[in-house]
Amino acid sequence: MVAKEKTSDKGALVKKWAEHKPKEFYRIAPGSNQNGSGIYILYKGDDVYYVGLSKRSIRGRLRRHATVDHHKGKWDHFSFYQIPKKKYVKDIESMLLGTYRTKGNKVGGRLKKAKEVVVNIE
Repeated sequence: MVAKEKTSDKGALVKKWAEHKPKEFYRIAPGSNQNGSGIYILYKGDDVYYVGLSKRSIRGRLRRHATVDHHKGKWDHFSFYQIPKKKYVKDIESMLLGTYRTKGNKVGGRLKKAKEVVVNIE
């Protein structure tokens, strides 16, 4: 009898990650030449301030938020999750936006192709 090879799906979605790093360390995030697609979260203290996605460069998005755009000065730490399979990035961002009520995001996430389960409590 031949033993089956064990396989694991651990690490199949997220390639690299870092959590709660000071904004000055945004350069550790993957750039466009490293397939820097994924999700990032900006924090103000312990509160989630903003959830965003990048399909090219998480580093570039963090740099803009830290230095030039309207989020500048409104956050102090970040987390990121590099997700090379770009087809999953928007859905993950939408789930996080549905979970966290952020001050920095103007719109919430929508899961366009998913069906919501509705429960009637009576």
